[in-house]
Amino acid sequence: MTDYILITSVTAEKLFGVFEESVRETCAKDYSAVQLDAWIARATPARWQQLLSGDLHFIAAVNQTSGELAGFASINPDGYLHSMFVRPGYQKKGVASFMLHALEDWVMRFQASDIYSDVSITALPFFLSQGFSIEREQTVVINGVKMSNFLMRKPLICQPSETDYDELLCVWEEAVRSTHHFLSEEDIQYYKPFNTSVNFYRKIKS
Repeated sequence: MTDYILITSVTAEKLFGVFEESVRETCAKDYSAVQLDAWIARATPARWQQLLSGDLHFIAAVNQTSGELAGFASINPDGYLHSMFVRPGYQKKGVASFMLHALEDWVMRFQASDIYSDVSITALPFFLSQGFSIEREQTVVINGVKMSNFLMRKPLICQPSETDYDELLCVWEEAVRSTHHFLSEEDIQYYKPFNTSVNFYRKIKS
């Protein structure tokens, strides 16, 4: 993604512009005009300003050549992916996955076990391609208008801390004893110090 850079400072007006373009043009094939109007009417610039002042972490992808805002996304420390919108001209150019990976890295700092989101029909294929699974289909009511979306979730693989390594070593040893019956006790004790998932980390930290 060398064509884009990520920024964390963006105005509510710019967020709304990308949001409205994305919803109006990209989602029109899956939602009616009445549904789109209700969706947009709820997420005004004032509403985006409120969100910017809350606990959400916002990032935006900017085209390095033109300086244009290609898309934005937000997540909270618990792993709830609140928003992800890509301007129509940048659809299917890697912008969404670029932002998603950055958000995954950010939320793992807070030891979130997964990322979950309320995903539109339009965005469903993208999220499935990124390892999310559907928990349930939902019907939401926005300004009196019913719309369908999906609750989706993706587990995260967190980097273990040094305090986890004794437990990891126990898991390794139990797995070896349960599956590697051809190894003698002497073999197990010989290989145990070379368990790279545990002892290599300790060596480079010492």
